[in-house]
Amino acid sequence: MLRYLLDHPGVPLHHVVDHVELVPAAAHFAALIREGADGAALARAHLEVRRVGRWLVAVNRTTLNLTGVAMRHTDADVYVAASERGMVIKVRREVPFPLGTAVEWLGDGWMRPYPDLALCRRRAGEGDLARVLEVIETV
Repeated sequence: MLRYLLDHPGVPLHHVVDHVELVPAAAHFAALIREGADGAALARAHLEVRRVGRWLVAVNRTTLNLTGVAMRHTDADVYVAASERGMVIKVRREVPFPLGTAVEWLGDGWMRPYPDLALCRRRAGEGDLARVLEVIETV
């Protein structure tokens, strides 16, 4: 792949990173490459920031891992991602969002590997995203 990229400098890097991110062994490298990308442009292109109850939420419907982009380039209190790769809820560290309660209300399949992060590995659609946003609005 590197040889191809060197031989074809016109290939947009973000297209390559989208594919690299899907390979578990290379996903870390995709994240490193994205950190060098224009985070503000990624946020504008892929995140919808809106008020949900008392929280400002950055919503990501793509398969891209934009957690860091959302935290650095939006004012969102909470980041939510939902795609065929699963679901994520990330809370800005200084925000008193009750993530434990939200995970409890969301039920089976959710885990909380860190105090500010919750994950669900099952494939997610718009209905799943709507449920997560409903819980965020209620807690």
